[in-house]
Amino acid sequence: MACKKYTYAAGDTAWVTTFMEAVEKSWKGLSQVTLTNYDTTVACSIEEGSVLEVAGSLYIATSDSAIGTAGISTALQYIQAIGSTGGCVFAYDATAPTWRDDYQGYYASAGSSTRVVGGIYYTGSYTEKWVYGKPKDMNYIRTSGSLRPFKTKVFEIGDWNMDLLLSTSIVHGLTAAKIISIGGYVRRDDSAQYWPIAEEDQLFGYWDTTYITLARKDSGRFDSVLFDSTSFNRGWVTIQYEDGT
Repeated sequence: MACKKYTYAAGDTAWVTTFMEAVEKSWKGLSQVTLTNYDTTVACSIEEGSVLEVAGSLYIATSDSAIGTAGISTALQYIQAIGSTGGCVFAYDATAPTWRDDYQGYYASAGSSTRVVGGIYYTGSYTEKWVYGKPKDMNYIRTSGSLRPFKTKVFEIGDWNMDLLLSTSIVHGLTAAKIISIGGYVRRDDSAQYWPIAEEDQLFGYWDTTYITLARKDSGRFDSVLFDSTSFNRGWVTIQYEDGT
């Protein structure tokens, strides 16, 4: 039988064992982890109060727990949780994890008891921080044989006199090959009309290794004094991209 039922019969001398086994199963895959300095570029720690199950054992951070940086290099770095009888320590590793059905979590490999709770992108600064959730709770992309979340960035377009200039560019700060899609809109000077970035609307978007570039059709609707104001934000660009880029 594939699914076991836990029962507690009156007079059952093994109830303590059965009860404890049921409690242990209730926290399988539990990850209530948060990171300090989540929205900055400085080093983060596992935040005090975080609770995590690792390979059948439950751990709680009674204070902010540092993440070891030995061997860290410029790349996507995954945050590993290494459990032991004395507690749990955390470290960075560049190896993509694997989902383990039996442990209901991401682990360093199919046979590893080292759990992976999230990651960052390291460039000398600590950027693009994230923690794993359950796959059903995440936006994710399957790549290189593993599940990894995809994320969203939103940029102001800033000044763009569309009547004068055919295009404008925005530094995206990502790896071009990991960008999944771009979207967004521009607005008329009086904010009475908003136009999506779409070829049928005479507004094009593309990217290279450095920039997101928006371009209008020559002699189209945007070649107009209705779109020539500056010193205000012309609109927004939304980028969906694979994590760690």
